[in-house]
Amino acid sequence: MKQYLDLMRKVLDSGVEKSDRTGTG
Repeated sequence: MKQYLDLMRKVLDSGVEKSDRTGTG
């Protein structure tokens, strides 16, 4: 479960920057 949380954290952290490019959020 910890791995999942860590992964989500990375996705959210880098997602903020890529949100404009991917258009997912």
